[in-house]
Amino acid sequence: MRTREELIEAVSKGEAWIDYGMGKHGTVEQLKEVLRKCFPAVSNDTAGICWFYRKMRTDCDWIGSDDINNNSPVIKLSEFFKESTPKMPQRGDTVWVRVSAGNHSTKWVLRRFVCYIEGALNPIICHEDGSEKVIANGGKFVINSWNEMSLTDPIRDEKIIALQAKLDELIEQLRVIKEQ
Repeated sequence: MRTREELIEAVSKGEAWIDYGMGKHGTVEQLKEVLRKCFPAVSNDTAGICWFYRKMRTDCDWIGSDDINNNSPVIKLSEFFKESTPKMPQRGDTVWVRVSAGNHSTKWVLRRFVCYIEGALNPIICHEDGSEKVIANGGKFVINSWNEMSLTDPIRDEKIIALQAKLDELIEQLRVIKEQ
């Protein structure tokens, strides 16, 4: 199964159509969300009155249609909202981990991945960097368990998301000013 990002990229490049199915495969709000992600420079909106949505041939804009007139793949809107199986790291990979409980979370820290125990409260087992020599020599080492993991720097990712939200807000303000 392709990831949500791959589906969005396929539609934004004009390689696939979105099958909205007049609400059969998702809500108008979901359709709007996907169209915004596929075509971030476009400010027009949709009422969800078409079956299919795709990239216009000569523009970065989208267009709705009630029939498909080429052989491009069709992706049901619901596919954009399915949870994809997260990629699991290999033993020894460096990962970011933390423990979250309710409204409290520990700070993200870098650790070496050991294994994942399905069904455990804290299923991610890691050891600290630098333990490799101890392990290689058959020595004893400390492991810790965690319940959140990221393969990329989550602090950086959170900053990018916050900046994108500010940028979206500024774009909306510019659109409103242009309309005045």
